[in-house]
Amino acid sequence: MLIDKNKLISKEWENIANYLVKDTGDSIKLAVIEAENVFIRVVNNKGYKAKSLEKKIEMALKEIKRPEAFLVAREKALKIKNESGADISDAYSALELINTYKEATQDILFNIIDEKKMESFKYRFWNFYYWFFTKRKIIFKYLIIFLAIIALMLFIADTDIGKNLFDLVIEKIHFILRMVLFGIFLVFLAVFFVTFSVIIWESRFKRNKKSRGGIVDN
Repeated sequence: MLIDKNKLISKEWENIANYLVKDTGDSIKLAVIEAENVFIRVVNNKGYKAKSLEKKIEMALKEIKRPEAFLVAREKALKIKNESGADISDAYSALELINTYKEATQDILFNIIDEKKMESFKYRFWNFYYWFFTKRKIIFKYLIIFLAIIALMLFIADTDIGKNLFDLVIEKIHFILRMVLFGIFLVFLAVFFVTFSVIIWESRFKRNKKSRGGIVDN
């Protein structure tokens, strides 16, 4: 399917601008959503040789001058599009976001990106860079947790307060484990007692029944 580039650059963004002019919460939200829809249409119609949409987007991002800025803008747009409580009431912020989308689609359609940038370290290792950037929040979260654990271990190992607190925690853990094991032991005894009582009762019942049956036969 051929792309009418001039129409996409003029007519599509003109419709989005009309939403912004209305300057209401709903119209601003619609403008952001439509900017995302325009980007998806451009990517789908560009002819990237990939099966999934996400793979096509990954390939398209290599043709955008400022992929990081666009990915940040797209994160906000997708949140507005997919989460019911996520709205944007500031028309100026929405305009900045939409202009980032517009710039990205122009880059994709007209191959504006400088070829020298494609030789940069970032684009040579694009697959890793793209994965890292899209997962950066999760990576930083686990990195902070890891550093916190390291700091805690150093605090425990190198300070008297840390050692005393650690010994106290270990003592509490041992106490809890002993209580748990004692509870399990009590449950085991109760089950064993009930089971043994049932076996004894059934055994006596069978003997009594057999004894009564022998008297009747005589």
